[in-house]
Amino acid sequence: MAFRLACDVGGTFTDVAVRQENGEIVFAKVATTPRDPVEGVLNGIAALAQQLGQDARQLLSSAGEFVHGTTIATNVLAQGQRTRLGLLTTRGFRDVLELRDGTRADRYRLRVPMPQPLVERPNRFEVTERMGYDGSVLIPLDEGQAREALLAVLARGVEAIVVGLLHAHRNPAHELLLEKWLRESGWTGPISLSHRVLPQQGEYIRFSTAAIEASVAPVLQSYLERLGKRLEETAGQSVRTQVMQSSGGLLPLTAASDRAAHFVNSGPAGGAIASANIARQLGRDVVAFDVGGTTTDISVVLEGQAQERLLTSTDAYVIGLPTIDINVLSLGGGSIARVGADGVLQVGPESAQAVPGPASYGRGGMRATLTDAAVVLGFLPNGADSGLGETSGLTLSKELAAAAITSDVAIPLGLSLEAAAEAVVTLAATVVAAGVRAATVGKGIDPRDMALVGFGGAGGLLLGAVAREIGAAMAVAPTAGSVLSAAGFLDAEIRFDTIRHIGLAMSALPASQVVAIVKDMQGELARWQSRHSTAGALDLMDMAWIAECRYAKQAGTVPVPLNASELQSGTMDGLAARFEARYQALFGHAHRDEACVLDTLRLVATQSHHMPERPQGGMPAKSRSRSASRSVHQSGEWRSWPVVDVGDVSEATAQRGPLLCDCGGVIVVREDETLVRGGRGLLLLSVEA
Repeated sequence: MAFRLACDVGGTFTDVAVRQENGEIVFAKVATTPRDPVEGVLNGIAALAQQLGQDARQLLSSAGEFVHGTTIATNVLAQGQRTRLGLLTTRGFRDVLELRDGTRADRYRLRVPMPQPLVERPNRFEVTERMGYDGSVLIPLDEGQAREALLAVLARGVEAIVVGLLHAHRNPAHELLLEKWLRESGWTGPISLSHRVLPQQGEYIRFSTAAIEASVAPVLQSYLERLGKRLEETAGQSVRTQVMQSSGGLLPLTAASDRAAHFVNSGPAGGAIASANIARQLGRDVVAFDVGGTTTDISVVLEGQAQERLLTSTDAYVIGLPTIDINVLSLGGGSIARVGADGVLQVGPESAQAVPGPASYGRGGMRATLTDAAVVLGFLPNGADSGLGETSGLTLSKELAAAAITSDVAIPLGLSLEAAAEAVVTLAATVVAAGVRAATVGKGIDPRDMALVGFGGAGGLLLGAVAREIGAAMAVAPTAGSVLSAAGFLDAEIRFDTIRHIGLAMSALPASQVVAIVKDMQGELARWQSRHSTAGALDLMDMAWIAECRYAKQAGTVPVPLNASELQSGTMDGLAARFEARYQALFGHAHRDEACVLDTLRLVATQSHHMPERPQGGMPAKSRSRSASRSVHQSGEWRSWPVVDVGDVSEATAQRGPLLCDCGGVIVVREDETLVRGGRGLLLLSVEA
């Protein structure tokens, strides 16, 4: 029977997971291979296959789908290893990417230099043309001058070209001509047209998103082609592969390179999907934090849905595409702990990453990390004991961890080894708690009314401490918490997004224009389906239509769902009233005398996942050599803490701490805390006030 196989490539570990027929997640965790992440993916598949009593060829060939989340696009931007870009733009708009929207990340730090633009100024060339705001041609495109600009940008040795013209979202004719002339000149490289990437108003956001697309597309395409080829070689046949988007939806491998900007936040999306499933299971809102090797990703789930945003903004760029709203902290298991020149302890943002990794990994790392502090305190095992080492193949060294904590933290602060390690773990929990408050209290949400879900390699380590600090009503540890992002991929939907800018008052909106736009968007979806569908898998999709509305004198929009009758007739009689009601609910007031504008129309097409999750063969019982107890340092003394397997936690009886629960990572249950099995795949941690 066909099933779905999922893989999440993180900064430190690569996780591969599959769901058993009984709903349990079987997974493997291996080290990420930064030089070539494909090797880590194949290593993870082989490790999982071994657990299932198969080889990699058997597992892959029997899988109906391989679902992949990758940080490739993220890393291209974060590490500054972007493609060398050229830009063709309307005369007078050469510096839009450098001027941005005129703001700084910190408006009071005037001496901090502005970030480097996505396209260097010598690679930006102007063409003579001008479209009006309504799409009318004010100045025709000057072919002779434009061809000179094309030759000039090609002479700069660029690897990809961005075409961003004023108001091209209203009338793309000139951008299409430039694309045609570029191809006629012999250019075979990537061309990113701003109207195609983001057909909406706003030059900076449109040009920036197109530049991101052009920047990451060559790297992403190369990686995905290599991945597809290696999977096919391993399986001995083609493997249907889906790639996770920033929005939490999947796209076929064949479609991914055409929409590269949609994958900038691919990896963390799986954890948000899994958190939404947990929220629906619990019947309550959730705030979740995923502590990986390098970062902590915080997401909020309200009414069973992970929150989404349409704009991602950093110091260097903006992306105007839908993405799950995830707050990222520069703190993870590999975050380096050090004492600054001011004598203050810091954890992160620097990371030991996968190579060399924390000192306790014994791979050459010399700097103290959060993982090393956990090893020193006994939360993570020393030597060939079980726990983390069992799933990842690592053997953790307490001696190496102690040496790093001593030199980097204990001596500079004048503390004992154990006190220094406790300080590192406590500070890490405080940083995560502050991030949770920023994602909730900072947006008017009370986290005390929510369930706190902690996962990732170090999520269980910090869960109790974070829950105590924010006063969470309930703390939840998924049994597959160390690979929950990969597990989330198992339930992800195929998703296709497209938008059209309208920008007209609802009272003056021609019905025929709305109907024409709807048909155009449906046609785009149909063409995309035709191009990328295999065996009819994309033929039936659910379509949700969303109107992004605003008042005439405002820039921000409020999403309002549209119904079928409005789309068919093109009449928007009830839209203004629904917009004002939603605006009133969000902001406590409404501007009754201002015109309501339909700014943008969005189509979100999805197809639910119905593939059976039943791998061929069962998961064999594993021989565990884990100790029944471990010496743990807490509150100034060493004590023997029981170590229980996740399968030994029952629904009938809560287990009172102190204890450690082995679930591929570790869940720390302190003395005034209890752990009990909740619903399917969940452990509930109760923290006494």
